[in-house]
Amino acid sequence: MIHIVHVTAQMSKAGSGRAICAAARHLIPLGVKHTLISLLPARDGSEELLQEAGIMLLETPSNAELIEQLKQADIVRFEWWNNPRIIELIHSALPPMRLLIYVHNCGDHYPNLLTRELVDFVDFCVAGCRYTHTHGVLAELPEKLRREKTATVLAAPDFSRLTEQPPQAHEGFVISYIGDLTTKKRHPDLISMSSAARIPGVRFIIRGKGDAKPLQQQVRELKLEHCFDVGEFCDDIGSILAITDVFGYPLNLHPAAELCVQEALYAGAVPVVFPLGGLRDLVIHEYTGLVVEDAAGYTAALEYLYEHPQDLARMSANARQYARQMLGAERSASKLMEIYQLLMKQAKREHSWPSIIAESTSALRFPGVELFLRTLGLVEPESPFQISLHSTDLDAVFAAEQAIGEMANHQVLHRFAEYHPDDGYLQLWAGLDYNERGEYKQASESFRQASRGGLRHWRVWFYLARAAEQLGRVDESHKLCQKVLDLAVNFHPAMAMLRRMNARLHKPRQAKLVLFSYPRSGNTWLRYILEVLTGRPSIAADNIINDPPICVRVGGLEVNREAQPSAIKCHRLSEIDASDRQQPLLVVVRNYKECIVRNRYDLLERNFDFEQEHLVYLEPLRYYHDFTGTKLLIYYEMLMQSPEQVITELARFLNLSGNVGDDFLRDYQDHFERSLTGYPRSQTGGKKTAWHANKLTAEQRLSWDRQMRAADPEVFDRYLADYCEQGLR
Repeated sequence: MIHIVHVTAQMSKAGSGRAICAAARHLIPLGVKHTLISLLPARDGSEELLQEAGIMLLETPSNAELIEQLKQADIVRFEWWNNPRIIELIHSALPPMRLLIYVHNCGDHYPNLLTRELVDFVDFCVAGCRYTHTHGVLAELPEKLRREKTATVLAAPDFSRLTEQPPQAHEGFVISYIGDLTTKKRHPDLISMSSAARIPGVRFIIRGKGDAKPLQQQVRELKLEHCFDVGEFCDDIGSILAITDVFGYPLNLHPAAELCVQEALYAGAVPVVFPLGGLRDLVIHEYTGLVVEDAAGYTAALEYLYEHPQDLARMSANARQYARQMLGAERSASKLMEIYQLLMKQAKREHSWPSIIAESTSALRFPGVELFLRTLGLVEPESPFQISLHSTDLDAVFAAEQAIGEMANHQVLHRFAEYHPDDGYLQLWAGLDYNERGEYKQASESFRQASRGGLRHWRVWFYLARAAEQLGRVDESHKLCQKVLDLAVNFHPAMAMLRRMNARLHKPRQAKLVLFSYPRSGNTWLRYILEVLTGRPSIAADNIINDPPICVRVGGLEVNREAQPSAIKCHRLSEIDASDRQQPLLVVVRNYKECIVRNRYDLLERNFDFEQEHLVYLEPLRYYHDFTGTKLLIYYEMLMQSPEQVITELARFLNLSGNVGDDFLRDYQDHFERSLTGYPRSQTGGKKTAWHANKLTAEQRLSWDRQMRAADPEVFDRYLADYCEQGLR
């Protein structure tokens, strides 16, 4: 008696589960006992399938129960998919054992990749189809090792659920698809390229696992209900195959053994497939079916088989004969028995997986993503995942992340993201896939989870803003764009999105003037003054709808909120729309060594690029310099040191009576103290105009002076020269 303990992430009635049971029915009479451990609860009613096959099921065992089962096993067989639960298990402390992996995927295409590390880790590797054995890492093994340690054993179905009767007479020409209904596996254009076939009286029967509603909706929209019958999976596929002329099975990924195609061959339903993965060997072109290259070829193949009934009958007979001679679980069980007997001659041994990439700084912060990349062999520097993770070249990062989003078949990535919800990069990449597929709500949640998972880069906010725009969350997208531009000052995609959001946001009224400044230049205090002087609210361009008046928010005062706003605050030129450009302009400027340091240190972005940042700082002054309308320039330092002079000048600029300015100045200290409540993190209490620049060295301050003047000598000499610590003119 040989005791095989199968370990799978989750038992189901999918192809791998059915293949295990089909082989076990033929192995049990040969003295092989089977136990199957499902790390997650079994689903799809597969418990009954196991019971009928004579396999004992152990669901969701504790670690102690799992280890005990592995100890008792003569051979441990991992049912291999790139699944985080199985991968976590092989990285854990395992008892000595004879370890075999049965590979249920193609093994050479993302996301189903087999690595040399895994092959070296186990005692024997069985490929579930010939394609897996002749491609990828198994094909690259030294020939001696490949013969001794690997083999192909086709994952085969139990044909007993199909009747031996020949195809039944039926009306019309029937083309069936039985498989995955989601686009993870089936071709996304299944309906359109099927309906394009000009076949009188054709009927398409579509059954499978997954949600049938999207396909049913597509059929209704195209008014094809008369020829398409779309429904969810049923176990009685024999009744469908018995009336099927052609088994149309277009996929968009590289499959492995595809039990449903084997069953179609056995039933004499002629398959039409793409040359992907195991289908290359399973379907013999023009002998048992047709192998086509693209959607147009698929449509033409359906028409050809209808128009050439003799060829259809010939291929159907060949398929039935081929399946009975070359396929089936009995043949596979015989090969498995030989491998089990070979393994029993070996002693049990320790199995220790190499540690995670120790030199990677991200391994400690994002262990899930390192495990994902290592397990799939995505460790080459040119991999888009590696570029996203490690590159400092933002153009390369965005190109790589676009490529990740456009990659098909991210189901393994999503399994890892679900298993490691706090891994920022896994969540980011999952969000990119959701976004590319138009699932913007899921994308938004993944991007938020990426940020919560420790990925703080501003591009996450940009991706979140993009998803918010698609969901119609204009205000949210607008705020996120502004947040991005606070850190990435010249990021044009965010600037373009901000302009779109500005156009969609409803302004309550056009403001009387534009208040333009670099952040942390005193514009909040100036907005407070404007609101009190005019009795009107002010608004912020980045939050037009939900921005309460400053004097209400921090001073407890009241203004007429229905009145035309006194000012619209802008920090970027892109926020000033065409109508605002006709309004008077008020620019407030502060020593760049103070406000830039204050802004960036506050944002925890201490290693920012001053070469980019100083261009943003210059935007208000350049705009002011070229502005030909009514305008006023206020220096923050003058406002703080000589408020009487500045406020009097401001009142004249606003065409207010002198009494208004006098009234404000009389209560100046009270207003000033009220306004400070809006600065809970203020380090100076508004009393020092030179503070933050001291965080720079003398060399840095001089360098900033030189760079600022070099950027625009005319503007610098006219407006900023007094901030320069050494004469540069």
